[in-house]
Amino acid sequence: MMTSAPPEFQAVRQRPGMYFGSAATGARAVLDVLVDRAVAEALAGQCDLIEVELGEDSMQVGDNGQGIRIPTVTDVLTGLTCPPRTDWIWHPQGGSHSIGLGPVNAISRELAVVVCRDGKRWQQIFQHGIPITDLTQHGWSDDHGTTISCCLDPEIMNPPVPDFDYVAQRLRQLAYLVPGLRLRAKDRSRSVEYHYAGGLKDLVAQCTPIDTDRAIFSCRGADGQLRVEVALRWTAAAGTRIMSYANTVANYDPYSRRRSTPEVGLRRGLTRAVQSWGLSQHPPRDWLKGKHIRAGLVAAVAVLLPEPTYHGSIKGSLSNPEVVPFVADVVAEHLGQWLTAHPDEANQIAR
Repeated sequence: MMTSAPPEFQAVRQRPGMYFGSAATGARAVLDVLVDRAVAEALAGQCDLIEVELGEDSMQVGDNGQGIRIPTVTDVLTGLTCPPRTDWIWHPQGGSHSIGLGPVNAISRELAVVVCRDGKRWQQIFQHGIPITDLTQHGWSDDHGTTISCCLDPEIMNPPVPDFDYVAQRLRQLAYLVPGLRLRAKDRSRSVEYHYAGGLKDLVAQCTPIDTDRAIFSCRGADGQLRVEVALRWTAAAGTRIMSYANTVANYDPYSRRRSTPEVGLRRGLTRAVQSWGLSQHPPRDWLKGKHIRAGLVAAVAVLLPEPTYHGSIKGSLSNPEVVPFVADVVAEHLGQWLTAHPDEANQIAR
């Protein structure tokens, strides 16, 4: 058993802002790290339930995934970055930007991990990043998954627990982005549960007027490890709303307002599909332009990719250039087919 914390942990404790932002909002970032680890299992098809519980000075995140591999538990809890991608789990690098569980452990007054795997229940406890117990078996269990509980050091993070409204908002967002995943959260007085089998289609439906009778278009595409899901709907409004996500995190740069590459790809594919449809009509509708096509549009685009890069240091908007043609081609192909099959919708767009 380790008798001291890794030397890197002292640097984390001295400069926690480099990992989690300000002390006032750092607990939110900690929660994101814990939830992102569980979401990674869901994206790998190994988990369909994530539960978050907030105490007065503690938080707990559990899932019903495969469970962290037993030989690697201590290493995972003492590493500063996410472990390498393996054959049993795919790690999305999103809001936590590859931050591992180690930094969470470093700033925790106490952290406990429980892993249920292969019929056995394992547990290990840390204090200030130092293991005070070995990883030992504590009985048998038919369950499977990982549960991590932590009490953040109030001298480093204050408040040491994220506000419930933030937790609920984040879990609801994830429920749209990972279709079929059930997410629950509770504190001493409230509880919520989110589950959206329709994914982004449900998100677009929620973001458009309830009396809108226009159809919702959706499609998915994949090229190796690069994946995309798109949903969109036209409304009677004049403006355009496009929600972009990369690796389950909202993708927007509030400073430069630079468009993310998923949004750029969506816009290009959308324009290409509608213009191609317009030129196929008799007489050809060759006057359709991007701004006209996007009037009244509500759309959501979400990509998953193994190696994301971002504009600027805040990592607000995705900049991977390969995403643009990939998303554009997927949208152009599937939307073009949809417009042909839904002539009434196509004619309303082209008014």
